[in-house]
Amino acid sequence: MAAKKAEERIKQLRCLGLGGEVIVPTLLKELHAVAPSYSNNFLWSDKHCNLTNLYFEDPINVDIAPLYLSEFYKKRETEVAHTFSEFMQRYRGVAGLEYWLKVDKKRLLQP
Repeated sequence: MAAKKAEERIKQLRCLGLGGEVIVPTLLKELHAVAPSYSNNFLWSDKHCNLTNLYFEDPINVDIAPLYLSEFYKKRETEVAHTFSEFMQRYRGVAGLEYWLKVDKKRLLQP
């Protein structure tokens, strides 16, 4: 029953004609009833698959997002993983973490 109500609210959101930045927080909240999850995130990209914005539902991640974009995404991430753009162009975001990484997961997690 909760999932059906959430689906209806999501349909209403779509009909408002508002931009993604406005509806994404509410949309992600409603998705919990449709697909149970701990924390939902949304990533925006331009036509070249470059990451342009992100929204993390978890408030801790909201504070980390600017730091992630400036220090990790644009600098350090490419040492261990394909860029967001490369990953999206190659896999359209449907492949798992092992496809994103340039290094073995075990090596990445070692101190």
